[in-house]
Amino acid sequence: MKGLQKLSIILSGLFIAAGTGSCNLGVTESGNSRIVLGDSASIVTEHDSQYLEDAIIDLEDTGLEDALPRNEDSFNNVAKAQQLARQQQQDSISRMKAEEDKKKAADTAAKRKEEQRKQEEKNKKKNVKDKKQSASQKKKAEEEKKKRRR
Repeated sequence: MKGLQKLSIILSGLFIAAGTGSCNLGVTESGNSRIVLGDSASIVTEHDSQYLEDAIIDLEDTGLEDALPRNEDSFNNVAKAQQLARQQQQDSISRMKAEEDKKKAADTAAKRKEEQRKQEEKNKKKNVKDKKQSASQKKKAEEEKKKRRR
């Protein structure tokens, strides 16, 4: 039993050692080591014109010209800014009016529902009164019939 435990401890130690060793090897094999200029093992060197030329081509200003804003007349810029400000102000006013209209519509709908509920209550009370009156009238009519028969 103790021999089996020792064997399992040794095997687990070997697996752990192999795992950590393979991780360290993977880092150096994947090319994540330091680049030394002038070293034949390094891809980029100080005097390698191919890689230096690619870097220069990448730094050209071809895309910057389109991205830069063109100089326009400052009067037109002011006019556009004023127009934009007016448009934004109108948009905010229209949004506020729309919100107020929604609130008013919701309030009127709530008032209508309340009025309908009150009217229904009145109608129920009236129906109850009418039923009571009709019941009392029926009783009176029956009593009168009985009196006539006598």
